[in-house]
Amino acid sequence: MSINPGFSIKQICIFGDYFSMKNELPLFNWSLQKALDSEPDSFIKARIRIIYTIILFTLLKAAIVIGIGSATGQWQQVARAVIVCCIYIVLVKILLYKPSCLQLLAHIMIMVGFLIVWTNIFVFAHKINLLTIQIVFMIMLSSFYTLGNTFGIIYSIISVFPVMLSLVLKGNISLFNNGPQEFASPGFEIIVVLNFISIIVAHYLFFRALIVHIKEKEKLNQQLQNSIAEANKLAESKSNFLSTMSHELRTPLSSVVGIAELLLEDKPEERQKENLKLLHFSAIDLLSLINNVLDFNKMDSDKMALEMVPFNLVEFMHNICSVLRIKTINKGLELTADIDEQLEHVLVISDPTRLSQVTTIRNFFA
Repeated sequence: MSINPGFSIKQICIFGDYFSMKNELPLFNWSLQKALDSEPDSFIKARIRIIYTIILFTLLKAAIVIGIGSATGQWQQVARAVIVCCIYIVLVKILLYKPSCLQLLAHIMIMVGFLIVWTNIFVFAHKINLLTIQIVFMIMLSSFYTLGNTFGIIYSIISVFPVMLSLVLKGNISLFNNGPQEFASPGFEIIVVLNFISIIVAHYLFFRALIVHIKEKEKLNQQLQNSIAEANKLAESKSNFLSTMSHELRTPLSSVVGIAELLLEDKPEERQKENLKLLHFSAIDLLSLINNVLDFNKMDSDKMALEMVPFNLVEFMHNICSVLRIKTINKGLELTADIDEQLEHVLVISDPTRLSQVTTIRNFFA
């Protein structure tokens, strides 16, 4: 078997991990914990728990309606409960097999809630009762907690619409021209109690997840602050090391430069003079490099400060050109400085060291 060379072994492993994660839950999984373990985010876990809780309470209420409705002959109520029960059994199976379909399941649950609200008002009760208000509130709660602000506002408006319509029509509407069919007691009272319990549990699950999420963020922030402190400490150690080493190197190099200058003043032989000039230039060049390292270190530590001293610009440029002329001669090039004579007696106030770094073009000739 051959492998497409366009994909590396690492990429193939990543793809394999991705598909294995998507299919890690078996088709006949009925364990809520396994579904929760497949999602790392605390808010997604909370939404799964909320939907699972609402489904279980709805199945329990549907079973009560089927039992009491069959005993009292309220067959329309029984038929609606059977339809809801079948839909929610399918939803809980999908939830436990494919938790990634969470939003789709939430939309379907809310649509079923709309169906119950409309049938309560315009088919069975012909009025707004406590049970209908509870279902409207549960639709609002579910839409905000499981789908976010946008769908929460949209579905809240839609769920309130039949209630407002009933208030405008003052209950004088019936889709089937039949009389009010309030659900028989004690089933009505039991369902009301279960609705209150499911609302409380859903709020508890969401805000518990919110607290866990906040604690996780605080822990991550603390870890980030610790990492930043360690990075700053490491940067400071590096800065101190560079500063110390640069200063330690500058002291002997300054001595080398001074001794080379003294030896040049002693009128050495021509052969020795050439070697001393080369030594003097190399020491100055190395000292300049060390100064650049120190300047870079200061810039990195936000300790860079410019000097403001007066100096002769013409003399300064001649010195720069003199330093560079040796390199240009070695490269077979000629370096000349053409400076306006009007500048010979002009003093400028600036930082000669930084200006030297800017005007030096030795890297160009290196």
